[in-house]
Amino acid sequence: MIMRPKSLAILGAGAAIAVAAAVIAGSTNAEIRTRVGVVPARAASNMPPSASITIRSLDDAIGFLNARDPEFQAGAGLSRAAIVRTAPILVFGDGLTNFARGLSAYKTPLANGGFCISFANATSCTKQPPTHTEPVIGLGIDIDAERSGEPFVLIGIKAPDVVSVTYTCAGQTYPATLDGDVVAFVAPSATLRADDCVANAAFRSGDVVSVRV
Repeated sequence: MIMRPKSLAILGAGAAIAVAAAVIAGSTNAEIRTRVGVVPARAASNMPPSASITIRSLDDAIGFLNARDPEFQAGAGLSRAAIVRTAPILVFGDGLTNFARGLSAYKTPLANGGFCISFANATSCTKQPPTHTEPVIGLGIDIDAERSGEPFVLIGIKAPDVVSVTYTCAGQTYPATLDGDVVAFVAPSATLRADDCVANAAFRSGDVVSVRV
């Protein structure tokens, strides 16, 4: 179950990423990637997934962004003024039975339509908004690196003309949740791998753009 934050008037309930020219920061370092993949948790193998979660509130998200190294901040175009505009865009409800239960994702707006998404223990930033060729941009989290039965979670922002998003994983197609411009996907099984999935974004024009996650 995914719920909208009660404090926000027009915000989304979703989780998805597909593809982006983006900057990803894990809990300890940062790297530039041209395609956003799932960020593995950096916890020890005997550590429960909840122990690696560092973003549990808006204050945590802001602190996490402020603590990123200068190279990451400069590469992302992430200024102090932008960080203070960070706000929640979705909250995962108590009906979930996985690590995402009760957690929120946060969006930081950047110049020229770019943004950062922060969730659990990572941040992904893009300087470009979603487009027809990159219809969903965001962040993926595999909190236990496929060790203890937790599903991966994808959170993203879609292009304005995208009307639906599905994910095809291991031969099965599953709908993502859309609310406003936010797209959400929680893997239905912990056995699925995000890198075995393809995101399918359907546009109002009838076009469907498919991109491997």
